[in-house]
Amino acid sequence: MEAELDQLLASAKQAARALEGPLAPFVDDALRLSQNPDSQSQSGTLRAKILDTIQTLGKIQQILTPPQVQFMDAIFSATNTQILVCAAQYRLADILHAQGPLSVPALAAASGMDPAACAQVVRYLVEMGFFSLYAAAGVVDNNRTSQLLRTDHWTTWHNWVGLYAGEHYDILRKLPAAIAAGQERTAAQIFFDTDEPIYQVMERMGTTAAFHKAIGAFSIAEAPGLLADYPWAEVGDEVVTDIGAGAGDFIWHYLQAYPTAKAAAFELPKTAELIQKRFEDADDAVRARLVEVQGGDFFKDSLPRSAVYFLKFVFHNWDDEHCVALLKRIRQSIELKPGVSRVVVGEHIILDGKLGSFARYADIRMLSRVRNRERTLEEYRVIAERGGFTLHQVVSPRGCLTQVIDLRPV
Repeated sequence: MEAELDQLLASAKQAARALEGPLAPFVDDALRLSQNPDSQSQSGTLRAKILDTIQTLGKIQQILTPPQVQFMDAIFSATNTQILVCAAQYRLADILHAQGPLSVPALAAASGMDPAACAQVVRYLVEMGFFSLYAAAGVVDNNRTSQLLRTDHWTTWHNWVGLYAGEHYDILRKLPAAIAAGQERTAAQIFFDTDEPIYQVMERMGTTAAFHKAIGAFSIAEAPGLLADYPWAEVGDEVVTDIGAGAGDFIWHYLQAYPTAKAAAFELPKTAELIQKRFEDADDAVRARLVEVQGGDFFKDSLPRSAVYFLKFVFHNWDDEHCVALLKRIRQSIELKPGVSRVVVGEHIILDGKLGSFARYADIRMLSRVRNRERTLEEYRVIAERGGFTLHQVVSPRGCLTQVIDLRPV
């Protein structure tokens, strides 16, 4: 064992020195989130090697980490979230973006934070990978991760801090009660003391728009990779119909990216109104290519006829039977055109290891909110086949936490 560790250590230390030293600019270029992925040096081969390295090193870390350390990491992991709340609330990333590198006392003064507390919070954040601390110069500055906390960052990921660091954790506290045998309420229903589904609760409380604003960060942040790496050219000028379109984020970016593309949207009536209002502000060239916005229930009402359907974060809200039923309804409505007809599904596929961590977070989030789940690729394959489709390919776009599952009609 010692010989293996000696070999591992020597190789890992050499790699760390190179990645932090002469290769640092290349690492940053490969990993930073960009609105133009094609401007980056991250080739498909390099990306695959990065992901494989993350998986392998994560596995080694899990194997070698002492059990008491793993135990305490699990117990106190919520600390990470609250420290992130501190960074967001005191706008540390915004301040550093505006003023440049600052000493910790200067950052404390600019943010209104207690100086001693600021030092502790910054130390914790740096260890999490947020911000860079330059000890020789005595200053702290943004890095590619802390940039995501900026309120003016193009991804709008900062909207997630308020939503999921607050209500999400309040709901999670009810999860132990919700998973008891015979319990009919979800953790969200227990928290809100209601039998209404969570989405009806949001409508009643007037929080639907705020929810879609936060969820919209996914579409905004992932649009560049999704639009660049999925073969949309195969679709041509066919209407892409977004089922469960949310606030219309995907079709908004799709129509902006492809000047001759056309799209349609299907959503619950009140959310469909949000889409219509949003596109009222679009320029004429974009608004004219949104050919239809239909409100309704996709299990009951007629679906728009289309050769191409897009569904993002729909299936994880439903059990297998409902997913199959929806696919069967789409299969009945789809226009069959060779090489074109398809259902493009965006979901988090459960994977082992570090790369599957967000899908596992999302899996428990869906359990707590709607008693449903994320799925493995094989589970999606079974659902697709039962619904009248075959799984054609899976695409993992650059800069995305979401996988694209390409289904073709049988």
